[in-house]
Amino acid sequence: MLFGGFDRFDELPTRTRATIAVDGPAALTDFDVVMGHFAVSSLAPHFAAHEMMTVLREPRTRLLSHYTFWSGWSAERHADWDPYDASRRAAAASWVEFLTDPRIASQTDNLVARMLLSPHPSIPDDGFIDPADVDQLVETATALLEQFGFADVVESGAGLWSGLSAWLETTVEPERTLVTSVPEDTDWASSITMASVAALSRRTSVDAHLWSWAAARRNDDVAALGEVTFQRKLIDVASTTPGTRSVTRSATSTLHRIAQRLRG
Repeated sequence: MLFGGFDRFDELPTRTRATIAVDGPAALTDFDVVMGHFAVSSLAPHFAAHEMMTVLREPRTRLLSHYTFWSGWSAERHADWDPYDASRRAAAASWVEFLTDPRIASQTDNLVARMLLSPHPSIPDDGFIDPADVDQLVETATALLEQFGFADVVESGAGLWSGLSAWLETTVEPERTLVTSVPEDTDWASSITMASVAALSRRTSVDAHLWSWAAARRNDDVAALGEVTFQRKLIDVASTTPGTRSVTRSATSTLHRIAQRLRG
């Protein structure tokens, strides 16, 4: 599902292809436990909804992190995914171009909804979800998410890990790995425009509702939690702009300009 209409898996480097369940549900037949980036359609033949769990991340923050993650890849790492070129497109694109390129919609457009519901007639493989279909997709995806055995958000912090440990009946301890290296050549103050804010809203229109639903079960002020999380990420990326490598007055000034545009 993550690859949209791409089907040239046999051309991927062997080590990369080995990380992908190319055969879909058939590849999971012999497993009692499956963990990874899987669509429900891949899991459903072998697992009931109450056996599934997911942890969501504030969707604007996740998408911004995804962009900086791909943009920070080395040439060698991009080559590890040839001929699948989504990461190369991201690295070559501005923030607004990344958000508006339909060729990588399967990676950028309401990813959680896609993983919950694809294949679905209102979710194109290589194109954006029609705004007219958002309400219906929110309702359908939320109903499915409600059936999961466990669902929470990253932003719940320690509560997430205690809840997950209780559900799994074993202690789960978080470990921080694969930390994104933010590229230092992006002027984020000028990247946050009316066009990029509008595009980001559309790319997260369904997922924002799903995250809010999951977050509300543990957090009283979901709106504030979402805004604080996103603005912290903006500080993170803004503070790596050349000349503002730490969260200094200059980075704070950048955030102030970004926040003004967001409020507008």
